[in-house]
Amino acid sequence: MPRGPKRPQLYGLISHLTMGAGLGVLLALLLLICDTRNVFGSIVNSGSPKLTLAIFFGTLTSLIAAGSTITGWIFNMMEDE
Repeated sequence: MPRGPKRPQLYGLISHLTMGAGLGVLLALLLLICDTRNVFGSIVNSGSPKLTLAIFFGTLTSLIAAGSTITGWIFNMMEDE
């Protein structure tokens, strides 16, 4: 009968999640600093710039964190075989 996930696997997934979140924040900052495709101007000129900035950071951070967590899970599954 299979048991729940082992602790080392859980800690590995948490580390992948935090690495992905950090990379997401860095990517968002890089996009704002380099002003690629006038992202900063679009955020500043929006109706509520603070909310738009929060959504921008949250979206990039959560997408990259989720992707790195799924990749970490796949790596853990491949190691177990």
